[in-house]
Formats: sequence, structure tokens, C-alpha cells
Amino acid sequence: MTRPDTSHSTTLLIDEPAPATAGDAGRGTPISRLPLAPRDALPGPLRKQLDQLESQLGHLPNWAAALALGGEASYHLNALLLTLLGRKGELSAEDRDFLALVASAVNECSYCRLNHIQSYARAVHDHALATRIGLDYREVPELDARRRALADFTRKVSVDVHSVSDEDYAGLRAHGLTDAQIFEALLVITAFAAANRLTVALNVTPDQQFFEN
Repeated sequence: MTRPDTSHSTTLLIDEPAPATAGDAGRGTPISRLPLAPRDALPGPLRKQLDQLESQLGHLPNWAAALALGGEASYHLNALLLTLLGRKGELSAEDRDFLALVASAVNECSYCRLNHIQSYARAVHDHALATRIGLDYREVPELDARRRALADFTRKVSVDVHSVSDEDYAGLRAHGLTDAQIFEALLVITAFAAANRLTVALNVTPDQQFFEN
């Protein structure tokens, strides 16, 4: 995934936002509780970012269309999310997809859950396993101890962050995670928690592509 160009930014000014209709054109289904920003009125870096997403996926995901109303701030949020999943990091790409999936499930974001089921299924070549994790990882007995520890940590951070303790960090270290990996896990969990809450609050409609094939 190409990292977005952060060399310049532009303030978003929109007089009359377009109605919120699906990026899966022709269906006319509302995809957000708020209007969609006209593509040609977006800041240049955000427009380029959306163009790259559309080119890569073959369609513009509804989450990206809905969040574009935030202009420059949305560009930076998108860049964080895409960077966390798209570049080489301390954790494997599979680990990061796993964390994003579990966070989306724990935060009860239907759109994000469907989205990350697809991503994790591609990573592990097992759609059934990804779907079961997306429903409730606690009901997947074949998860290894390391993945289960990461999932439990994700749940704590997402649902009751004040319950996180030194013992949780010690447990992750016991499963071989470095401090840098634990910090990256926290970045993924909390960044996607923000995306989950935005998507739920806007009631973003799942992409039609989630239900094809």
C-alpha cells in the first residue's frame, strides 16, 4: 500500500455537501448519517488518498467516503490507519490484521467487523476462522496462547482500559512480545477503536462488495 503524501495540506471548504449515497453507485443507499463531501471539494492530499484506495480496491469503501467530511483531519486519521496495516512494523501484518479484527468485534462495529473479516481471511487463507474470530474470539478454542493473550489484551484496552495492569504486560512478554511490539499493538487497538466508534456513530453502511463471492 502506497503511503499517503503528507507534504502539503488544504483546508476543506464545502458550501452544500452532497447527499449521503452509496459509493456502490446506482443503488442510492444512504451510507452515513451525515452528508458526503463532494470529491472535487476535498483537500488535495485527501483526494489523492481516496483515489489510491479506489484504484487499489476497485471501489471507494463506504468508510472512506463517509469520513471524508472531516477534510484534512480525516486525511491524517486515514493515514494512521492505513500506515498501521500497510507497512512493515514490529508486529507481523497478520498480527495487526488480527488485532484490528478483534477490536472491531469487541467494539461491536458491524462495518469494521465485516471489513476486517475479509482482510484477516486473506491473510490466513481461512474465511471460516476469520468469521468465527469476528463473531467472538472467545469461542475459537484453536487460537494459540499468544493470539489469545493479544485478543484478551485488546478486549481490556477497548472495553475497560482502567483494568489493564502490569500483569497484562508481563503476560504478553511471557508470550515473546517485545515492548516495541506491545506498543504497536496498543496503537492498532486504540486507532481502530476510534475508527470503530466513528463508523458506528455515523451508521456507515457495509460495502456491497462484502457480500459478493
